[in-house]
Amino acid sequence: DCLGPQERAAKILAVLKGLGYHGALIGNLSSDFSEIKQVLDKAETLQSDWRNFLADLDFSGSASPFYYFQKDPQNGLSTSNPSPVALKHFPLPTYSFSYFVDWLVYVPRGPLFTLTGRFCHFCSSRKYWYAFLWLLEYISKGLLYGCNMCGDCTLYACGFLCYRSGCPKNMLNGPCGGSIEGYCEVFPEKKRCYWVKVYHNIKGVKQHVTFTAPPIPASDPSLQRTSSWINFFMGKDHRKMKFEGR
Repeated sequence: DCLGPQERAAKILAVLKGLGYHGALIGNLSSDFSEIKQVLDKAETLQSDWRNFLADLDFSGSASPFYYFQKDPQNGLSTSNPSPVALKHFPLPTYSFSYFVDWLVYVPRGPLFTLTGRFCHFCSSRKYWYAFLWLLEYISKGLLYGCNMCGDCTLYACGFLCYRSGCPKNMLNGPCGGSIEGYCEVFPEKKRCYWVKVYHNIKGVKQHVTFTAPPIPASDPSLQRTSSWINFFMGKDHRKMKFEGR
């Protein structure tokens, strides 16, 4: 931006005070207090005019940025009214199929929950049956989700998109905050942010309220390269399922 660091800091302080803040942290200045005093003095002189330079402090970097709260056209500040969000995206084709299978097999009231649970318990203690089920999971989930067999599946909570294969940073409980225009910070303008895709998937079926769910614990490293299907029904993964249908 065209503002110098001291002028920018002074304007930010003036705006913060105008908004009702009682203090602010001033960083990236030298240990010479005279510089800090200059910023404080400048902020004081700008205080009465703080509303008129709000536009100087817009660092969105986008021609049409999105803000959760609507903007007040009279003063340029945010109102308490959330911005309307039109549905522009629909879930991937694999979402509907995955959601149906999840309900069929993993939801306790699902038609195949008990049968699948019994079969997984049967396979868990039999070497060749375990290998068969592991291979089936490896192939099917690898093709559909790019699964790397972590043994502690979170697909159900992430729009049926694997965070391990989808996010370069392996962010499990939300985005890193570094994305620009919906693109991954690691691969700007090349790869869409994993969590943007998750949001589009679950919002397409009005399930975005699941973002308020409790955070998912980190996966158990000892489960790596094991069957998450069996781990789920054995109560080994983070959900600690207590299967009683044996």
